[in-house]
Amino acid sequence: MNKRRTVSFKSIFASFLNMGMAMILFMGTPNLVWSFTSLQKLAATGGAETSGSSVYSETQFNAIIHNAVSLSLGNTKLILSASFISADSPDAELYYRVQGDTNTVYTTSAFSNYKVVNNGNSVAGSIKGAPVNSKMFTGRAQLPKEVMVAPGIEYYIVFKGKNKTHTFRSAEDPQTIKIQGEVCASQNMSASGAPGFFSLPLAAMPAGLASLKMTNGSLASGTNVELCLKQSGALPANMRPASNMVLDQTPAAFIELIPDRTQFKKPVELTLGYNDFDQDGIVDDTNISVKALKLFWWDNFEWRMIGGKVNQDEQTVTANLAHFSLYALFAANNNGSIHPKERIITPATQDGINDFANFDGLDGQTFTVKIFDITGRQIKSFSDRTIWDGTNDFGQVVETGAYIYQVDIQGKIYSGVIAVAK
Repeated sequence: MNKRRTVSFKSIFASFLNMGMAMILFMGTPNLVWSFTSLQKLAATGGAETSGSSVYSETQFNAIIHNAVSLSLGNTKLILSASFISADSPDAELYYRVQGDTNTVYTTSAFSNYKVVNNGNSVAGSIKGAPVNSKMFTGRAQLPKEVMVAPGIEYYIVFKGKNKTHTFRSAEDPQTIKIQGEVCASQNMSASGAPGFFSLPLAAMPAGLASLKMTNGSLASGTNVELCLKQSGALPANMRPASNMVLDQTPAAFIELIPDRTQFKKPVELTLGYNDFDQDGIVDDTNISVKALKLFWWDNFEWRMIGGKVNQDEQTVTANLAHFSLYALFAANNNGSIHPKERIITPATQDGINDFANFDGLDGQTFTVKIFDITGRQIKSFSDRTIWDGTNDFGQVVETGAYIYQVDIQGKIYSGVIAVAK
């Protein structure tokens, strides 16, 4: 993380979280994106099978495929997904109540926004027990953020099939979701240095998804990486983005990558999700177009735009990162300034203060950055990251002096000067 003012991230978060603020996203357990093959396997193991028989009736298998959610952020909208094996559009409902409140009748929320899996082809024969001409439908149901309070939520799912009512858990034995103020996941980079991928324990799809992909050599072996997804809402005054940069000062997602100040040796890909339950292209409970969402990072003084690519099908934004920091999704009002705010960098000290210069808003665009010394000799060129860490093409820290940068974005040139001090 590149600091510009001596402020503790931990103290900022402590005061921030104590305000009890929330953001509109949801959380659960792993495996957000299902392949048809994995759904087949899950369905095949979800119910009883008759030994030696290759023909099954609807009464002999469970037509609900659901990855149980056990963890969620408090005071945040929760969206649960499930798949159903049926000949027609399913009739399914989610039943829920506050954990342990046995005197309260379960509230219902209907599954909707169904999509047909596997191009609408019949799953009979590929999933044991599936009726003839049956298909797989994936739907979603939502829980309002008002009910997402500690200690947790209990729920079960009911699907009324043609010949049988199928259930995931029951009123007497519901699935429990533990409610927390933040959810973290950590992973130690193996000594082999092999490419890594890990995500927070999320299953409700797709907002709340936080995943990190890295290639061989991105981090030193043995580095312990931690992702913490946090509640968000109206940011405290000292962390609000400038109104001329964003359309809404409330982030759609908010995450911290630890350890602070660590730079990646190679770019790392971060994916964050947002909520668009009705899939109308507008972030839930706002009037913001999802196309305006961009990833920003907090430099301990202000929010800086990175950019990123929006995937409306998966409801995620993906961007390449160069360092650990706080990251958030905001609806950007513009593309930001390409010119780095850092005029002087001190890369040799590696103390987390002005270690690099960041070219804002480049991610998601086709660009090339070139660095020249004062004589005009090119010493560095890159197009896979958005920072210059004060090194040349050989990875050596350059000498003290003034350096000229040139950013080429599809033929449009931006130039300026950065001073390096040791």
